[in-house]
This record gives sequence, structure tokens and C-alpha cells, in this order.
Amino acid sequence: MARVIRPYPTLKGTVALRVQAASVKGPDGDWEHLDVAASADRTTALGSADTLGWTTARLRVSVTVPAKATAAGEPWSDVNVLAILTEGATNLRATVLLRPTDDGTEWIGDLDVLRADVFHRANLTVQMVGTVGGVPGRVLAEPTEDWVIDVRAARPEHGQTFTVRETAFSRSSLWLRNMPDLPWSINAAGSRPEVRLNTDMERLTELLDAQGDGPAGIVGSLLLAQLGEAMWTATFHAALGDLESDEEDGSPLFPADWRGEALRDMLRTVLPDLTPGEALREVHRRRTGDHGWGELQSRIQAAAQERAGLAKAVREAVRALEKLEREESE
Repeated sequence: MARVIRPYPTLKGTVALRVQAASVKGPDGDWEHLDVAASADRTTALGSADTLGWTTARLRVSVTVPAKATAAGEPWSDVNVLAILTEGATNLRATVLLRPTDDGTEWIGDLDVLRADVFHRANLTVQMVGTVGGVPGRVLAEPTEDWVIDVRAARPEHGQTFTVRETAFSRSSLWLRNMPDLPWSINAAGSRPEVRLNTDMERLTELLDAQGDGPAGIVGSLLLAQLGEAMWTATFHAALGDLESDEEDGSPLFPADWRGEALRDMLRTVLPDLTPGEALREVHRRRTGDHGWGELQSRIQAAAQERAGLAKAVREAVRALEKLEREESE
């Protein structure tokens, strides 16, 4: 007798997974919190830890889902979201049940994993499950892209966040030829953000690569921070301009690629009192409405500066300059 596969309703829309935070526990039992600034690479590198011989890692997992996931009247019930970490080399499978926020659009939880259970790179995904037609455990939705947890690398190596190209603006497209004095140009409208550095500007690339407390390193660190601010601002606006809408209620949806990551990171600073879903709807309302968009610009600028580490770069530049002045006066 042939087996009949009966389809059942599933959740439409983007389910976005990210690692909000990470920490590792050393042999002495103390926890070290790691700097895991979100990356379009969708990779968390635990090798950046200073703690030697850490035994356990704790990952703060966040999942954003469409509002109708827990809305009344949908054909599913008893909805749960599970975070699942697997690695084939060690046959690891670690699972944790996430908890929903008040509006049900974001689910958060901590996933603990032993260092001994991960050989190199583990894959983190989620599943939203529920009861449909009286059958429990139906998979309602999964993320478009998973996350990678790398226990060896000190920085994300899953892929490049953006592309950098060195271009002589004077010999490039008409658009760039009309801007010969700009140090760089950012295109955030493609499949991956692209930065073009103007090689007509003397020593620009050299300064961007410079390190140390010398004059070149001071200028280079400030230039990198300014470039980072420009990148975050451009990607934020590009992502907002390319939103899709829910087929049923017309509400904006987070893009599934790097644009969604850029929006989530920025929105946590732009509108910190709202959940990601609420913040997206509010920013979209202001951008497409009659008022309120201009009021957000200072917040967007502040969020971009924070992500780029501009304040830290300025402080370090001031200290380095003071050091140089003292050395010159001695």
C-alpha cells in the first residue's frame, strides 16, 4: 500500500536566527563574556576567549518570527521554538527550548555546550514546532540560514561581511569620476555590501592598514572607524528600502540575508525599548509616514557610531597624541 503524505499548514515569512551573546566558563568556574558583535557571516568565534582550557560555552540564542506565529485563529497551537546545535565529527546534538517575549515575535534562550563535545565547527539552527490537525510536533518553520559556532577561530571565518575594492575614481564609472575627492564609496544595494577605496587619494590604503601608536596608526584607526560608521548607516538604510511585507497583514518582515542582521543590530540601539519586530514596524511606519522619520536620524547616527567603535577610536587617538606630545617634550 502506497504511503500517503498529507500536507499541513506551515508558517509563512522569515524566521531569523542569531547569537546575541556568548561566554565561556574556565576551570576555576569563572565566566568570561566574549565580544561577539553580530556579523553578516553568521559565525560566532569562541577562539577569541582569553580563558585557557575553558570547559563550557553559553550561547544566548535569539529567534525572530512573524507575529502570526502565535496569533489567535491560526491552524496550529502549542507552539514552541527549539534551538539545536549539531556537529557531525562528534555526533553532538544539543537542544534548548526558547522562551517567547510578550508579543511572541522574539524567542530567547541560553544554550550550554561542553567544549569536549565540539571538535571544530558546530551548526546552530532552530525549529518552530506545534500541533496541527491534532498531531503534535509538526515543524511549522525553520530559518532560511543557520549559524556557525567555531570553537577554534579567533574571528569569524564563515565568509566576508563585505567586499573591498581598490579603484581609481578618476578612471572608473561616470558616477565615481564626478566624485574625485571622496576617499571611498559604499554600495549596499547588492547581494553583499561593497566598499570602493579611492586609490587616487594618496596613501589612503596605506593609512587604513597602518597600526600602532604612531601618526599613521592614529589616523588609520580614525579612518577605519569613520568608514565603519558610513558602512552601518548605508546598510541600515539599504535594508529598510528593500523590505518585504507579510502577505496577510502587510506588516514589514526582516530580510533573511545580511540586511536582516544589520537591521536587528541597529534597531537595538535606535529603539532599545521595543522588541525587534516592534522596532521594525515603528521605523517602517515613520519612514513611510508623514512625520517622525527625521527625528530618528540622530538615533541612527548614534547606533552606527556605536557599532563602528568611533568613540573608542577617538579616545585611543587622543591618548596616542598625548603620548607623542610628551615624548617630544622630553
